[in-house]
Amino acid sequence: PLYTAYYKPIYRFVANRIASLDDVKDIVSQTFLKAMSNIGKYKAQGHAFSSWLYRIALNDNGTLQILDKLRASPPKSTPGWCWCWALAP
Repeated sequence: PLYTAYYKPIYRFVANRIASLDDVKDIVSQTFLKAMSNIGKYKAQGHAFSSWLYRIALNDNGTLQILDKLRASPPKSTPGWCWCWALAP
């Protein structure tokens, strides 16, 4: 089913953007909760179903808040770190 098929790709997608394991787990679980709650609103428009899940994960308030924090104060332990890398796939 949905969770089994898409958990790993969505987890990797979020983990590539968010450093905190707890935040990653929260965002991934919220992504699937929102997807299941809104599955009736999904309309195939020539894109893969996974694209819809990636968009939900990226638009999640938790994801956006964490990315905003990273932009405001990048990790000091990583020389040359750029907040824009948090957005890279």
